[in-house]
Amino acid sequence: MTAFDNLPETPALDPADLKAADTIIVFDTEYTAWDGSLARGWSGPGEFREIVQIGAVRLDTATFEESGALDVIVRPVMNPALSDYFKDLTGLTDDRIRAEGVTLAEGVDRFREFIGVTQLVLANGNDLRVIDWNCRYLEMACTLPPERFRNIRPMLQDLLAGADPDFSSHTLAEAVGEPVTGRAHDGLADARSIAAAFRVLRRNGRL
Repeated sequence: MTAFDNLPETPALDPADLKAADTIIVFDTEYTAWDGSLARGWSGPGEFREIVQIGAVRLDTATFEESGALDVIVRPVMNPALSDYFKDLTGLTDDRIRAEGVTLAEGVDRFREFIGVTQLVLANGNDLRVIDWNCRYLEMACTLPPERFRNIRPMLQDLLAGADPDFSSHTLAEAVGEPVTGRAHDGLADARSIAAAFRVLRRNGRL
């Protein structure tokens, strides 16, 4: 299995590509975590960045209004029981995983189908790398089109100069003065927070 840090990073978004697109996908993932795992780089015993949720929205770039949404729950297999830390952080529960969870293969297929012909798929970070690592760990092909994925974080850091440099997807709306809605660290709510920030930046003539 390829080490996580050896996988390619998602290229940064060129704002010119955003202006040229008619439609974009914004997505966010949630993956297994434990108290202190972020600081440890998931190096503790049995710690893996295992996908549990993929949330995405489709946006018309004329207004950045939402025209479709996806919320996929994935059953973890390396650590099938969620940590208390993760449950408190995300609001996801073992009961919801059992009721709604699908395999990673089905989750990736659903995400690929949602992307369809959309040419720009955006995340606030290297979420594609996490999906890719999960696929490699389970020895399955990652059928997502990597050439369409971009990391919006460098662009947002330039646009939000003076804001908290460690902003999360969920705090993006708040960083531009928009009310925060939904629960932090919920994949779909975080994708919608990014979309809300895009709408404000567009109204302000900054995007």
